[in-house]
Amino acid sequence: LYNANGKVYQIIESEYNGDGNVSRTVSKYYNDGGTEISNTTTTFSYNDNKIELSDGSYYSLYDDGMVISNSMLTGQNITYDSDGFITEIQTGTEAYVHYYENGNLDKIDIEYSNNVAQPYSQYAYYTDKENTIGNQNMGQPYLGKQSKNLAKTITGQGTPLEYTYDFYSNGNVKAVYRNNYLHAEYEYY
Repeated sequence: LYNANGKVYQIIESEYNGDGNVSRTVSKYYNDGGTEISNTTTTFSYNDNKIELSDGSYYSLYDDGMVISNSMLTGQNITYDSDGFITEIQTGTEAYVHYYENGNLDKIDIEYSNNVAQPYSQYAYYTDKENTIGNQNMGQPYLGKQSKNLAKTITGQGTPLEYTYDFYSNGNVKAVYRNNYLHAEYEYY
């Protein structure tokens, strides 16, 4: 990942188990001068209804293997539709309700406990570009299915985000640019 100055600030290397799930990640963080300032290894242990991380955090799982909650986010509860898309993330007095159209996340609204709702974010896509960097492709299907196409714009809270991409010849994403700055690069093995 890159910062707004185009400098590398994080590299994540992942290893996968026989089921195709992430088993280990190494996150390396860099300062603007390109010097590595920290290096964190996280291992993932898969049990029946829990994924335990070596940092002590964990994901609680439904019987179908999808995440109910994350121990680092107290009071969070996630629900999914029958296709594996997140439909709602409940966080105490707020619910982030997800709406989909044609296999892509269309918008997220916040619904408050007093039955007041407001728009949170709106999404547009490159409908001719397959999403090759979603949770399913990155060994984390338990986090929910993501949009079938690559995001073009996200509007709502703060500065609008505009995305462009570079691709390998096979159609896999090589690089992601956010608001004209290199945001992430991908290598496939």
